Formats: sequence, C-alpha cells, structure tokens
Amino acid sequence: MLIGLYLLPGVEIALPGGALGKALGDKRTVLVGCSIMFVGNVIMAYSDLWSAQIAGRLLTGVGGVVVNVITSKMVMDWFAEREISTAMALFLIVALRHRGRAVSFAAGWRG
Repeated sequence: MLIGLYLLPGVEIALPGGALGKALGDKRTVLVGCSIMFVGNVIMAYSDLWSAQIAGRLLTGVGGVVVNVITSKMVMDWFAEREISTAMALFLIVALRHRGRAVSFAAGWRG
C-alpha cells in the first residue's frame, strides 16, 4: 500500500509540477521537490502512526513526481539535438539506483 501511495500523486501532480518548473525555474523547483521529499521521509522515519505513514508517503510521492518531471526535462534541455537517448538512459539508471540512499543511511532502518 505504501508503494502505491508513493506513486499515486503522479496522476495529479505531473502537469502542475511542470508548470511550477516553468514559473519558478528548474533548479529552484527541484530544490522544492527534494525538500518535500525530505519532509515526507522524516515524517515516515519518526512516526509509528499509520496515518502519519500515509501522509509522509504521499508527501514523498509529490516531491518525487516534481523532481522526476523537472530533472527529466533538464536532461532533455541539456542534450537537445545531441545524444539524447544515451543521456536519458544514463540519467534513468543513475536516478533509479541512487535515489534515497543518503536518507536511508542517515536515518538507519527507519530510513
């Protein structure tokens, strides 16, 4: 259920997240998304309440969607008219492999 809750915001947040990126700028929007993810992770790491776990997971999902949308756009912008397929492949491999490890190691088993 918690995995589904992480993915659920993607349905509603992807378009507004892209618009937010256009309004605030890419780097600032990624920072906002990472901050939202961090708050969600902290809520989940330090609460034993099921309702807090759900809220934390939804927040983490919202931040994750914003970060995924904007960083994918940034890679597309950086490599426009060049090796876009190779750049996106490397981006996805690195992004999927390393996301969340720093928080997990810092927070212990709860992370």
